[in-house]
Amino acid sequence: MVRILLTGGNGFVASHILDMLRTTQHTVAITVRSEEKKEQVLARFEEPARQRISVFIVPDFTVPGAFDQCLQSQPPIEAVMHVASPFYYSATDIQRELLDPSVIGTESLLGSIHRHCPTVKTVVLTSSFAAILDSYKTNSIPEHTYTVADWNPLTEEDAMKSTLNGYRASKILAEKAAWNFMDEQKPSFTLVALNPTLAFGPVIQPLAGAGDINTSNQRISGFLSGAFRDKIPDTGLSFYLWIDVRDLAVAHIRAVEKQLVAPESKRYLCTQGYFTNREICSIIARRFLEYQNVLPSPDGDDGGFPREGVYGFDCAATTRDLELEYRTLEESVVDAVISLQSDNRRWFKYTSFRSGTNLGQADVGKVEQQLVPRYEITRLLPSIGGKCSQLATVSRAWQSIIEPLNFAEISLTVPRLADPNSQAILLRRRRWICYIWFRVELKGYDCRRCANTDQERWGLDDIDNQFIADAFESLFTILSAWEPRGDLVLDISVYSPSDNQHWFKYLSFCSDSDRGECPSLHGHEEATALMNDPAHGWLAGKHAVAPPQFAIELTFNEIMGEGPFDDEEPEMQWWRGLPFVPVVGVVLLRQQTRRRWKPVALANLLTRFPNVQELCYEPWREWTVIETQTDQRKCSISTTEVAAAADQPETGNQTLIESFARTQLCKLMIFENFNEAYPERYFGTPAIRVPNAGVSQKLALASLHLTILSASFMADAGQFFAARQASWTWEKLTTLALTSSTLVNDADPSDINDLLRDAAAAALKMPKLETMELWNGRRGVAMLFRYQRAHDGQPATITLRGTSAFNLQNTGTRAWDIVAYQHCRRKVAVYTSFIDPYGVRCHGDAIRQLKLSTEVARPISLRQILSENRSRVWD
Repeated sequence: MVRILLTGGNGFVASHILDMLRTTQHTVAITVRSEEKKEQVLARFEEPARQRISVFIVPDFTVPGAFDQCLQSQPPIEAVMHVASPFYYSATDIQRELLDPSVIGTESLLGSIHRHCPTVKTVVLTSSFAAILDSYKTNSIPEHTYTVADWNPLTEEDAMKSTLNGYRASKILAEKAAWNFMDEQKPSFTLVALNPTLAFGPVIQPLAGAGDINTSNQRISGFLSGAFRDKIPDTGLSFYLWIDVRDLAVAHIRAVEKQLVAPESKRYLCTQGYFTNREICSIIARRFLEYQNVLPSPDGDDGGFPREGVYGFDCAATTRDLELEYRTLEESVVDAVISLQSDNRRWFKYTSFRSGTNLGQADVGKVEQQLVPRYEITRLLPSIGGKCSQLATVSRAWQSIIEPLNFAEISLTVPRLADPNSQAILLRRRRWICYIWFRVELKGYDCRRCANTDQERWGLDDIDNQFIADAFESLFTILSAWEPRGDLVLDISVYSPSDNQHWFKYLSFCSDSDRGECPSLHGHEEATALMNDPAHGWLAGKHAVAPPQFAIELTFNEIMGEGPFDDEEPEMQWWRGLPFVPVVGVVLLRQQTRRRWKPVALANLLTRFPNVQELCYEPWREWTVIETQTDQRKCSISTTEVAAAADQPETGNQTLIESFARTQLCKLMIFENFNEAYPERYFGTPAIRVPNAGVSQKLALASLHLTILSASFMADAGQFFAARQASWTWEKLTTLALTSSTLVNDADPSDINDLLRDAAAAALKMPKLETMELWNGRRGVAMLFRYQRAHDGQPATITLRGTSAFNLQNTGTRAWDIVAYQHCRRKVAVYTSFIDPYGVRCHGDAIRQLKLSTEVARPISLRQILSENRSRVWD
């Protein structure tokens, strides 16, 4: 625990830092410019929290000794975050209002620390990307990649020409002054300069008016206010990079904590990645329908990237050293808008309805008189966690809105399915139900079974297998009576509540939207962080000891593997004998079901859904001989001895994929999850999956009828393209995402070029193709090739991103130029960027850092994968 001085404690970034520091063991002293600002900051916190915050009023940074008092206070300061910095377009005296406070203020602070506060070990300075990018170059410099070695050459003379130049110069000169101080004075503390790009996200500090919103977020507020009603403004000014303010706050805190352990002066470029004003406008239009009348038209190509492309960037060291995990642009923009709609900020609200108001019947008349729009009621629901039943009693008008939303997503267990009252409710409300999470919860077990070493007792027993069969028979019987609308999402999970009570405490069981009745994934992660169970390998919230093999086998048992049917064929006849369920249009089989589905069982299950259009299948990788058997068209996947090949039934992955041709599938996602530590440690098989060519070939054939295909790890891109026949044309395919074993750090460039040329040849047979992504990911490896079709006058783009540098050879570039010209009469613009391999701990990290535009796994599944790998330290 240390005491930290935070300057500008009432500012946009500093307010988030202060909030986060309150949750740590550190104590904080902050500076503000006035007594009024002091009261505003303290008013944000309850009394116990205020005791850990000391507030010092420093009205003018340029006054000699301005920081002496706070630096000499007790207990002693050990770290300083200098965040305060002025920037506003209304500045009339650039020298006095922008340059002097930044430069003189920084020099004054460092001098005071050096003279009066020898306890300070590190200073974190909030600089800016403005101190890095070249103000004299055009927006479009795709040939250049910005790093922390770059400095903006803007001169003091040019700084006086505009407030924008003045701000950029203030950051350049202040940071250079800090580094000069370190070189000349040789102080005992280290210096870390953080150079963030534009910062979006929620505004939590008090605001006097819309003009006080931080400059970056004014892009967002401009859309809300109607200032950009006529057209989307140019993103322009070379700022095509951004970061969420909360991630930037984490970077400040991690920088301090890292320096206390391993002191070394450094400079960090802080960014999540690229954005455009067009993307911001699109997010607001999609998520906040009330602003449709004030938003500009989406037609045209305003507010996008320049046609020539933009510069690259390298922030791999930042992500690695500060262990950052970045929020998405959508999350940042949505949270910013919500913060600007809070009760005391009515500049962007269109009604006086207050979210969360506890209304009684006496208030019904007042509410109805306010004529609360439908969108205001519906936007309230996420803020109260979806528990909106009581709101339906406010009035008939509210009931007509709330009740359909209340039943839109339901969680259905087998006992509830068997209850006559629940059946009646389902039947009456069926027209409102859009999503069912069907939870087949097997019986629990104690440590005697968790530690069972008797292989004869491994696998699901007769009770569990019969329970599964009865559950599906009941569900299908009920749903078969519903109207054949073909739009119901059926999300199936099979698990035991005891699975996360023993060795695998990181396991969580959530609905696909994580809004169900079960504990949320976030809450489960918080509980796991406090876990201490040495008997099951958990120490201080970490899975520190490898589980025994029998514990792993327990959670990966085959579903209905040894019963309730005597043989495979009677089971398949039973599946085919279930009633048709035409109401179902989407089937989700997510990775939180670790128990293994037989591919042939799934093939027969899908025959019961005549209107199914979308399938998400996230199986876990098989091990040992079972993997080879499962990949075959004919296989036996029982736990007994493998029969002769000629006598085997058609039950493998190839058979499952072949069955897709007999469905109405348009969108297919296959994501084979895996744990790299399991195969070699327990089963003597390679850690990395070797895809079966037959599976890839069958998938290529099946894809001819799809509009969207994502297949990860079970199939391979090279084998997929090699299966292509000259007569094939993918008439419907718009999106294709495949993993490729060729994309590794030490790959032969010619092999990669051959793969990409084959991909281009296939793309020529895909007239509607919008996006193709070829990627790979595992520990230390994250590689991506992405092609995106041109739109709105922009060029087609190719993105090469990875933990190892790779470039298109001339033949590859020409091949994709031909594709782009055929699709849109344009050539391609190529963008490259680097990922630090040390920041890729698993395939989940790879997916997140590659920033895939295609959904290759359900978002909740990706969060679960990351949670598991963060918890495990034994490998």
